[in-house]
Amino acid sequence: MKTSLNLILLFSLTFMLSCREVVQSPKLDSSPSIDAYLLPLTPYMGDQNFDFFVENSWYAYDEANHIIWPNFRVYSLRISSKYYKIQVVDYYDDRSLPGYFTLRVKPEGEASYFIDFEAAGCGNVYTNPRYKECIKSPETNVYTYVDIEKATSSKLSAKSASLSKEWDIAFNGTDVKLNSGSNGPGDVRAANLYLYGGFFISEGFNFQRIAEEAFGLRGERFLALDFNVRRAAYGLPTGQPRAIFETDWFKESGDFFEANSQNWWIIEGAEANTFSKFNVKKIDEEISGEFIQTKITLSLYNQSERDSEFKEETIWELPSFSSETRLSKTCLDLNLKQVIKCSDPKADLILTVLNRNSKRRWRINVIKGAVGPLLKDEMLNWVRGD
Repeated sequence: MKTSLNLILLFSLTFMLSCREVVQSPKLDSSPSIDAYLLPLTPYMGDQNFDFFVENSWYAYDEANHIIWPNFRVYSLRISSKYYKIQVVDYYDDRSLPGYFTLRVKPEGEASYFIDFEAAGCGNVYTNPRYKECIKSPETNVYTYVDIEKATSSKLSAKSASLSKEWDIAFNGTDVKLNSGSNGPGDVRAANLYLYGGFFISEGFNFQRIAEEAFGLRGERFLALDFNVRRAAYGLPTGQPRAIFETDWFKESGDFFEANSQNWWIIEGAEANTFSKFNVKKIDEEISGEFIQTKITLSLYNQSERDSEFKEETIWELPSFSSETRLSKTCLDLNLKQVIKCSDPKADLILTVLNRNSKRRWRINVIKGAVGPLLKDEMLNWVRGD
């Protein structure tokens, strides 16, 4: 922590140490394993809609002392097929003012560095008595936008940020958002890698231990743990509740749809120990009377329960369909390359086609989970799905 805040927090820490040694219950292990909260999560994400940084907060609020403590959680960011471990390690400046961040960043295979920036914004609902008024005003409800690779930050209007790829992650007090989904045109995804189990007691956070870490190496040992960032569980972007989202696998071109054929997904099969590399290779459409006739061609690399790795690429042309049909659902067994009943437990994906009021809407739902979208070079690095 920075200088004057150190004095304040040191007093708080001294008080905590002197009092809690007597009254604290239950007793804590004096040296919990650093592995206590490693997260052995599957990388496969199902269809879901949640705010990643609400579910995986970077801070702990000490209500008794009105302090926002970084909890030194380790995240991974995936940005255009590059990977960065990040941590929030400071939230106060040397005048004890909140909203002055220090991020520790470690690109994959490179040395770590720090990014310092101001992002006080509206602060936090617990610490700012005027928080509700603040977030209603565009003059005060302002994010600071950070470019992770360039280690730079800037203030942007919400409209400018929604159109810009020149930022990756943004902060407004304790609120965080990523440049992806409804927030912006980027492709940034975040994964939760690690949170230290020693920071918890039965009543909640152990602020004594968090304070000790804040006055020490500020979570450096946590960031140094060996994580396979390429197999982490990357959350879905804000506003994109499906793992295979529409704009990632097709786009509009006049009256027709075209494939976004550069994108691949790794699909966890509905059957145990089955996986598929999945790509919409081509969408062919033509006018047939008053309606549009569609053929979708898939590229697949399959791994069955008997295989030790993915087999060679195969092509599968799905049955054609017409915009004349108001609603259709096609359930796919990718390993067998078969259209099956949607009640069949072997279904891996559901393709839903809705034609209503002269509008065509398509979507794909995964039954278990998917990783992606990935570019082909990165997809090829997946030798096996498990």
